[in-house]
Amino acid sequence: MEIRTLTEADRPLLHPLFLEAFGDYAVALRPDAGRFARMLVRRGVALERSVGAFDGGRLVAAMAVAVGDWLGAPTAYDVFTGVVPSHRGRGLAGALLDHAAPRLAADGYRRFLLEVLRDNAPAIRAYERAGFVAGRRLECFELPAAELPRAGGPFEVVELERPDPEAARAFADWRPSWQNSDDAVRRGAEGRVVLAARDSADGGRTVGHAVLYPAEADLAQLAVAPAHRRRGAATALLAAARKHLAPDAALRAGNVPADAAPDLALWRALGARVFASQQEMERAL
Repeated sequence: MEIRTLTEADRPLLHPLFLEAFGDYAVALRPDAGRFARMLVRRGVALERSVGAFDGGRLVAAMAVAVGDWLGAPTAYDVFTGVVPSHRGRGLAGALLDHAAPRLAADGYRRFLLEVLRDNAPAIRAYERAGFVAGRRLECFELPAAELPRAGGPFEVVELERPDPEAARAFADWRPSWQNSDDAVRRGAEGRVVLAARDSADGGRTVGHAVLYPAEADLAQLAVAPAHRRRGAATALLAAARKHLAPDAALRAGNVPADAAPDLALWRALGARVFASQQEMERAL
């Protein structure tokens, strides 16, 4: 068994590994090659920071690592750690982390961040043994196409060429997770739709913001100014998002903090279901 840092030449191996490693995952993960490639771009994967385990030249496990800034500190993020079924139970996930972490620390990264399904108790225990500490609980919602709003409130929704991170932060009560962060939205320009809700009764002032990836039916960001909540701005943004989706596409909004009461109330009022509950975890490097 060889464990080594990945290179650009290994990139084509990651998609088939991902499909095999997560084929029996509790949440269905079967992205096609294009969607998988876009996921790596949005999350900021750095192959020179990522690690793979090779058995006879075959990639049997990988830890795909992204790097960037998180809470003001250089941070590494575990995009995914996958082990093919035939090689589970051999401690490969831990071996990948043991290989990656010292190199990340030596290069100045100060924390390692990840998310794990909350009902995956063995994985959580393993991460705790490796020094990870639980952070936010994150809920992932899915809203069926039939439940998506068609209109809402005295708001005009316009499409923007690019997001306005400062405006979005002014509206939001909480920090998006890594894959929905402002950096991720900036990286993921391909196929991105940026929407702004404007209040016609207030001189057309922008009061809401959304970022949508129609190909994945993924709502990366949704935020409304506090003074304009419960007046239909979020509904108007979702109605505008609906027009960009396939007719039968269920919209997904991932990683909403479990203590974000206004957001949880919105999704529940719309009839969305929680399809996954995750635990944000991190450790010092």
